[in-house]
Amino acid sequence: MNWKILALSLKQEDWEGSCSSFSFSFSLLERYKATVLWQNTPSGKQKDLCPNICPDIMGLPCFGVSLNYFYKKSGFEGGRRIICPGSETIIGVVCWMVDLLATLKEVEYEAGSCQKCGLYQGRHSVVFGDGNPASPLMLVGEGPGAQEDQQGIPFVGPAGRLLDRILDAAEIGRSNVYICNVVKCRPQNMRSASGGYIGGNSNRPPNGEEIKACLPWLEAQIALIQPKIIVCLGSISAKTLIEPNFSIIAGRGKWVEKHGVKIMPTFHPSALLRDPSKKRPAWDDFQRVRDAYREITGAVGPDN
Repeated sequence: MNWKILALSLKQEDWEGSCSSFSFSFSLLERYKATVLWQNTPSGKQKDLCPNICPDIMGLPCFGVSLNYFYKKSGFEGGRRIICPGSETIIGVVCWMVDLLATLKEVEYEAGSCQKCGLYQGRHSVVFGDGNPASPLMLVGEGPGAQEDQQGIPFVGPAGRLLDRILDAAEIGRSNVYICNVVKCRPQNMRSASGGYIGGNSNRPPNGEEIKACLPWLEAQIALIQPKIIVCLGSISAKTLIEPNFSIIAGRGKWVEKHGVKIMPTFHPSALLRDPSKKRPAWDDFQRVRDAYREITGAVGPDN
């Protein structure tokens, strides 16, 4: 099994103004029966909350393990802050253990019946995510298009095929990343009386209410997968994960670090199809992503 160690922020307000993806709600953890492994208490004393945990799973017993040693042995690095509600005092860290693949599937199953916004009325599929959830690299787009809606897989249309070529050229490959979107259902323009689409195209960007309604699914994906690198494909993704006023024109190609995760904003592949002059700067961005990916994974290029 592929086990993941999670930590929990007790104060959601601490994450306001940006995506709270790097925390994980009590309700979601409890719903999927995550196991509390270890807690640092306000007094500084360590408290084992799961005395019967199998040492074979973690590779070490939980009793008497220092925080840094626990992180090192469990593979969980850079623990999230635990903040006492109503104050800025850090009181400790709560670690949870979940079966990554099983829990991600449960979240995907629950998302399949989501009706939190109006997009569910016109969808064929909930397009949750695709790829390797154990990868340190996650790509986040805007929302599914027509082909994605039909197949239930993100980035399988013309923009997806271009993205595949970019990943292959960067010697990463689609199978080595996890790909998802900010919203999981296809945003569509309404048809006019003449039979065309209002706005001239069947696809449209998701609006604020749709993004807000769908954000918990993206937050769960990021919290479970714990990527070390996130590539924001396009303006919607960057505004959701970096900050609401982010400009993709001015800010693309520059690393942003949030809560220990390196974020690279770049153009959406569909923008490259509409405007080929954007292909060169986008490739420059992906070369930076490639270098960071190699540094994390230890992969080397063909000339090394």
